Amino acid sequence: MSRKMRTYNDLDGADRSGLLSQVVAQRERVQARLKTVARVIGVMSGKGGVGKSFVTAALATTLARRGLAVGVLDADLHGPTTARMLGAEGPLEVTDDGVRPATAAEGVRVISSDLLLPEDAPRGSRRCSSSCRISRGFSRSRSRPMPRAAPSRAHSRWRSSVARRSSA
Repeated sequence: MSRKMRTYNDLDGADRSGLLSQVVAQRERVQARLKTVARVIGVMSGKGGVGKSFVTAALATTLARRGLAVGVLDADLHGPTTARMLGAEGPLEVTDDGVRPATAAEGVRVISSDLLLPEDAPRGSRRCSSSCRISRGFSRSRSRPMPRAAPSRAHSRWRSSVARRSSA
């Protein structure tokens, strides 16, 4: 038996779900909340293990120490560590008005999937699941860990400069 999926163009009559009005209302709420946000800085990379969480935590702390209001959204689903690096503790408070961020050191506000997990849940697992390996074309066994990336040139230069400063 074959079923044809209907689209909104195939439906007769009014939209009883009110989907359009729901989407418009949600966009208005988001715009109203982001009205006071002056700048957004994105820290991202297509490669894992390059220090995105470290850079984010360091940048947020530095900006907060300069007196700026700073918020961090850690969208890493495989290894959310920014909240712990900043010293934020959960769980996040979910109200009718939305999600209240946790407050970390220096007053940095943090929202992270790490803060949504129970305290005893394993965190920071960098190993790829079997479905992830299949989708990437790997044929490794589950017991074999993913290879660790070599440090980048920028990281090596930074470590050298830190070593020179500390020895001076």
